[in-house]
Amino acid sequence: MNSRLGHATTDTTQRSSGVPALFKGIFVTVATLTLVVWGWGEPLPDPVSHRVFLIVLTLAGITLAACVFARDVPGPYSYTLYGVRLLAIGMLVGTAVGTFPWSDAHDVFWYQLWWGGALATALALNPVPRPED
Repeated sequence: MNSRLGHATTDTTQRSSGVPALFKGIFVTVATLTLVVWGWGEPLPDPVSHRVFLIVLTLAGITLAACVFARDVPGPYSYTLYGVRLLAIGMLVGTAVGTFPWSDAHDVFWYQLWWGGALATALALNPVPRPED
């Protein structure tokens, strides 16, 4: 019985085949890498700090892909995946805010705050089961 929701798990709430999740994970990885390649060479005031953000964005995107894939794959690693997901959210938000050029915020706003915010939200809302305490 799922004590948080107050109902028993049924066959329809059990994990499904890993094939659709694999395609979703590949899509997330390709989309993240496309955004990173597209933004890598942009002429910005501080390209080094922007590239640090893009590297963290890549790691967060791969973490999201792993969460999407792990949703349909049985295994006792939900505690580790939950912690990695929280670490990725913290790193992504911290890097997006910390490397943002506040005095010269032109096009970089779209890269750092919009992409980082969307990915952090996806990581936060991804339904990988939280380990029971």
